[in-house]
Amino acid sequence: MKSHTSIEKALNAPNTVETLNLSGQKTLENLPTSISTFRNLKKLYLQDTSIRTRPSSLAQCKKLEVLDLRGTNISTFPRVILQLKHLKELYFYSEDPDYAPQQR
Repeated sequence: MKSHTSIEKALNAPNTVETLNLSGQKTLENLPTSISTFRNLKKLYLQDTSIRTRPSSLAQCKKLEVLDLRGTNISTFPRVILQLKHLKELYFYSEDPDYAPQQR
């Protein structure tokens, strides 16, 4: 199984992807729906990206164990996370001291 830092390269063999590290990719504003093709994805790092929409396509990543959303522009707690039964580690915060995530 492989670790990738590019969605495009990972799509060449989606069943082999266990780790996808997109951290620091400031141009990444939306998580592509193609993320749902990574059926064996266990770790997804989106730290310090510009993602602002809740990634509903994550619901298809049934084996996801680690999700890092630190430093993203997501303003409400992604409800899809509640569907991830194997999730062991969730990293989510805002640098705004008045920020309190709203569940929807």
